[in-house]
Formats: sequence, structure tokens, C-alpha cells
Amino acid sequence: MIATWAMVVNRFFSSHVRIQADRGDIVVSAGPYQVVRHPGYAGGILAWIAASVFFSSYWVVIPSIVVITLTIIRTALEDRMLQEELLWLIRHTIPPKRGTVR
Repeated sequence: MIATWAMVVNRFFSSHVRIQADRGDIVVSAGPYQVVRHPGYAGGILAWIAASVFFSSYWVVIPSIVVITLTIIRTALEDRMLQEELLWLIRHTIPPKRGTVR
């Protein structure tokens, strides 16, 4: 549900990590993005937790832990890349204010 809401709010929502500056990509701060930086991943993690509880089996808990761990790692790497790319984009596309040095 959270991931679906994020897809509705963010027209650039994608499984591929990239900034589409040429298409007007922006940082979204509406909907679930007001609370969570990566709502798609948060929704996925909640789904894996719910599956573990629903099936109440160690055979589901083990892969859930693996997938959740990998999702957290991917989220951290993606966040780092997005911050670096957005910083580059801001520095090279927005003119500096008068009297500031970059």
C-alpha cells in the first residue's frame, strides 16, 4: 500500500536508480515521502515482515531476514548515489546567488 501510494505521488518512481533531470525530475516531498525517504523500500520491508508473521514459519523468516538486509543495503547505496547526483545537479544547473562562491 505504501509503495503504491509512492508510485502515485512520484511520476518518476522506478526500480532503476537514476536522476532524469532532462525530463524534469524533482525531489518529491508529498505523500509518504513526507515521512519516509524511500517509501517503496519501506513498503517492501513491511510486506516481508507481514509474510513472516502471517505464515509463522522459520522457512519464511530466514529469507525475509536476507531480503530485508539486502533491501537496507540497497537503500543506503541508492541514497548515497542520489545525494551525490543531486548535489552535482544543484551545483551545475542553479545559478549561484550573488556574492557566493562555489
